[in-house]
Amino acid sequence: MRVSVVIPARNEERRLPLTLSSLLSQKGVEILKVIVVDDGSDDRTAEVAKEFYVEVIKTNRKSRLNLAGTPYMARVINLGLRRLAEVDSDFTMILGADHILPPHYLKEITRRMMEEDVVVASGVIRGEVVRKDIDVRGSGRVILTSWFKELGYEYPENWGFEAWLIYKALSMGKKVRVYKDLITRTQRETATSPIRYYYWGKGMKALGYHPLYSLARALLIGSRDKVKGLYLIKGYFSKTDYYYDVMHYVRRYQAKLLFKSPVMLS
Repeated sequence: MRVSVVIPARNEERRLPLTLSSLLSQKGVEILKVIVVDDGSDDRTAEVAKEFYVEVIKTNRKSRLNLAGTPYMARVINLGLRRLAEVDSDFTMILGADHILPPHYLKEITRRMMEEDVVVASGVIRGEVVRKDIDVRGSGRVILTSWFKELGYEYPENWGFEAWLIYKALSMGKKVRVYKDLITRTQRETATSPIRYYYWGKGMKALGYHPLYSLARALLIGSRDKVKGLYLIKGYFSKTDYYYDVMHYVRRYQAKLLFKSPVMLS
């Protein structure tokens, strides 16, 4: 299988070497092209990437704010995808700059995707709990290139863009999968600050999540951390642009989950 990869990176000179080493050491697949999108780093991120002979694109970002989880990150990833558009790959992977893959990750995930006719899939990060097949990771996500190109080969620059791709696939009758036995690891913990829950709420709103489902999810999270629950619901009731192509499907999907089992909310 032939794979192309986009890695968004900002100030990742210390973590990028292990990530690139694990990627370029993948067994049983051909890595056609790797694009590192250097998002305004003020360290040696670009130089480190070039030491691994991968291509580097630089943004003109000046802000020091952490924009992970915002529509801006879709724009950063899209810069890399545009450079890959002419590459004849079978699969495209989006990979975080701190994400370390086991040696047979790509071989195994692409084999299963072909056998099961899956268009988007990922493994899981060690220590994270995944309950549903739609919980496909953003980093380590592998996408069938031919299908992705039918959609324009880019993410929409809106809140919840990673989840949009999953719901778009499902709304088209396509399969998505999380392979829980394909375990990866990251070099730092995934951020879970209240502002990330606010962003999550905005994504839920943009995707058309059912209000009752969203409220139940906020209450569940609030039972563990009141501030995070409040930020999520604040994000959900903020102003966003809707994904009109999937919102009706998402609303029906969430309604089924809501009335099927409260456990599915967790």
